[in-house]
Amino acid sequence: MTALGDFTAGDVLQASDLNAIGAWTAFTPSWNNFTVGNGTQDFAYCLINNVMLLNGFLTLGTTSVMGSNPSFNLPASKTVQRPAIAGVTARDFGVATRLFYAVPVTGSTTIGFSYWTPAGSVINNAAVSATTPWTWANGDYIRISIVMEVD
Repeated sequence: MTALGDFTAGDVLQASDLNAIGAWTAFTPSWNNFTVGNGTQDFAYCLINNVMLLNGFLTLGTTSVMGSNPSFNLPASKTVQRPAIAGVTARDFGVATRLFYAVPVTGSTTIGFSYWTPAGSVINNAAVSATTPWTWANGDYIRISIVMEVD
C-alpha cells in the first residue's frame, strides 16, 4: 500500500489505500512511574501522514500504583518542537474531576501529564504524584485525547 501523501509517478491508487486512511490501531502503553496492576486501559491511535491522533482511557484497580511524574511511551516519535493539542481529564472516583494537560517530551516517544491548580488569582501547573492532586485509588481514571505532529 502506498502511504497517504507518499505517491510517486506510476503508483496506482487502490481502494485499500483509501480505506486505510484513518484506520485506528489498538496499543498498550508502556508506563514510567506508574504500575497498572489490575487496572484497565484502552488506547488506540491513528496516523495520517505526520499527524497522530491518540485516544486512551486508564482506570486504576486495587493494585495500581501511581508514582511521581507518570508518563507513557507513544507509538510514534516526536522530534518536532510544535506542541501537541491535548485534552486530558482525570477523576477522583466519586469525588472530583480535574483538567490535566499533556506534556510531550520532544525527541522521544514519551508523554506525561500535569494538572492545573489555583493559587490565589493565578492558575499554576503542578506535577502528578501518588498523593497529588489526590491520593490515587481504585476507580480513579485518566482520559487522554491527543493530536500531535510526529516523525
